[in-house]
Amino acid sequence: MIDETHSENHLTLHQLSMHVKDAIEGNFMQQIWVVAEIAAMNVNQSSGHCYLELVEKKDKTTLAKMRANIWSFKLQHLLNQFFQVTGNNLQAGMKSLLLTEVQYHPVYGISLNIVGIDPAYSLGDLARRKKEVEERLVKEGLIHKNKALDFPLVPQRIALVSSETAAGYEDFLNQLQNNKYGYCFSVKVFQALMQGEKSVSSIVGAIQKVESKSAQFDVVIIVRGGGSVVELSTFDEYELAKAIANCSLPVLTGIGHERDESIADLVAHKKLKTPTAVAEFLISTFNTFDEMLIDAKGRVKEVLQFRLEKEKKTIADASYVIERKSLSFVNEKKSELDKLKRDVSEFSNKFIEFKKRILFQSKSKIGIGAQKLIREKQFDIKDLFKQVRVSELNLINQKKHQIMLLEEKIKLLDPAKVIARGYTLTYSDGKVIKSVTDLQEGTEINTIFKDGEITSKII
Repeated sequence: MIDETHSENHLTLHQLSMHVKDAIEGNFMQQIWVVAEIAAMNVNQSSGHCYLELVEKKDKTTLAKMRANIWSFKLQHLLNQFFQVTGNNLQAGMKSLLLTEVQYHPVYGISLNIVGIDPAYSLGDLARRKKEVEERLVKEGLIHKNKALDFPLVPQRIALVSSETAAGYEDFLNQLQNNKYGYCFSVKVFQALMQGEKSVSSIVGAIQKVESKSAQFDVVIIVRGGGSVVELSTFDEYELAKAIANCSLPVLTGIGHERDESIADLVAHKKLKTPTAVAEFLISTFNTFDEMLIDAKGRVKEVLQFRLEKEKKTIADASYVIERKSLSFVNEKKSELDKLKRDVSEFSNKFIEFKKRILFQSKSKIGIGAQKLIREKQFDIKDLFKQVRVSELNLINQKKHQIMLLEEKIKLLDPAKVIARGYTLTYSDGKVIKSVTDLQEGTEINTIFKDGEITSKII
C-alpha cells in the first residue's frame, strides 16, 4: 500500500535537477582553475563551439571524467594565445591548466565552461615528465647503454625509421644518395608515425622490426625534421627511449630541433640536429675511412721498401761471403794439389834412383854373363818408369777432376744461381727457413724469386 504522505511530499525530476543546479552553481560562483588531461576535442563546424572531454588518470586508471566546452566567441582567442606560447595547437593528450566555470544543465548534466588556458603549465608539465623519464633511465642503467656499442667504421647498411610525410625524410635521402663522393648506401625504410597519440608505439614497433633483422644492418637512423615542443614530446616518452637504449645496433637521431635535447637524443648512440646532419655524418665516416686507407697504404709501402732494401743487402752480403769462401776453398785445394804433385815427382825420382843403384850393383856382381838379364831389367825399368809416369798423370788428372767437380758444386750452391734456376730462398727475421718446423702460425716470411720478392703470413 502506497504511503499517501510520501506521494504528496515529492519533487519532479526537473524540480530536483533545478535544486542540484542551484546547489552546484551556488557553491561554485567563482571561476576555478582545474588541472586535467584533454581526452577528446572536437570543434563543431556549424556553430564554431569546441567540445572537450576531460579526464584525470593515475597510472592507467581513470579517476574522474567530465565534459567541457569553449564557446565560439572565446575559442579563437584562447587557441591563438596557446599557440603563441607553446608553438603548438591545443590538442587531445595534453595535460592543461584550465580556468573554468562550473555549470549544470537539467538535460546534459554537469560540465565546465572553459574561459581561460595557462599555456605555461602545459610546457612545465612536459618538462617535468621529461625529467622523470630521464631519472628513470639513469636509475635503470639505460641512459648510456646504446652509446656503449661499437660504431662501425663504414656504416653502409642503414635501417631508416621515419615517415614518408616527415619533413626531414626526403632531405636525409637526397643528402645521402646524391653525395659528391659517389659513396653507395643501402637504405631500408621502416615506416612509423612521427607525431600523435600512436607515434610512440609506431616508432617502437618499427625498431622491433629492425631488431628482428639486425644482422642485415649496421645502424638505425631515426629522423623527423623539426616541430614544436609539444609535437616533439613523442621523443621524450619512456617506452621509446627504452627501445632505443636496448637496440642491439647503434642508433642515430636527427629529430630536427635546434635548441632542446630530447630523451631519445640522450639515449641514442649519437644525436645530430637535423636529418641532413645525420646524412653528412655518415658520409664523413666514409671520408675518414678513405683517409685511413691512404695513410695505411703509404705506411705499408714505406715498411715494404725498407724491408726490401734490408733483404737485398742481406743477400748481397751472403753472396760476398760465399764467393770469398769459395775462392779460399779453391785456392786451398790447388795448394794441396801442387804439394801432392811435388810429392809424387819427388817419390818417382827417388824410386828410379833406388832401382838404378840396385841395377848397377847387380851389374857389377853378375858381370858379362848377365848382360841379357841387364837388358831385361832395363826394359823392366823403362816399363816401370812409364807406369809411374802414367800413374802420376792419372793421379794428377784425378785430382784436377775432383777440383773441377768441387768448383761446379760451389757454383751450384751460389744462391743467385739457385734462384735463377727457379728455386726460391725464404727468410724470417733474417734467418733462412730450412724446415716447416721453423715456422709457427702468424709468422711473417719473405720469399725471394729470380724476378722479385713477396711477403707472406703463416695461417
